Amino acid sequence: MIQFTFRFLSFAFAGMAIWQFIADRMSGAAYSTILGQVWFTTFPSSLQIAEAVVERYMDPCSVILFLGCSPFLWHPGISTILQWPAALIFAALSGVFFIFGQRASKRARRKHPVLYKDS
Repeated sequence: MIQFTFRFLSFAFAGMAIWQFIADRMSGAAYSTILGQVWFTTFPSSLQIAEAVVERYMDPCSVILFLGCSPFLWHPGISTILQWPAALIFAALSGVFFIFGQRASKRARRKHPVLYKDS
């Protein structure tokens, strides 16, 4: 089941990468659409909510006060990734989920070799 989920996500992100690449080429613009722009046009309020949640609750510098550092997880971390081309990020996520799907498959074969002896 986990292997199916990872492979489904892999193919979904591959489809989104191809779709975004074609949309970028068809628009005639000299630049690619950035991930932040795609996220903002699709779900505008969730981008702001995600930024607030990451800065307040997930960033170690804002959660652990005695560290005394400024928050770094959203700015410059996630905001830098949001400036990258969307097709590139979708393709990378597709590859990551495909690799996780392969590893889950290998783990299942090692754990239950009798079930996979014909493959």
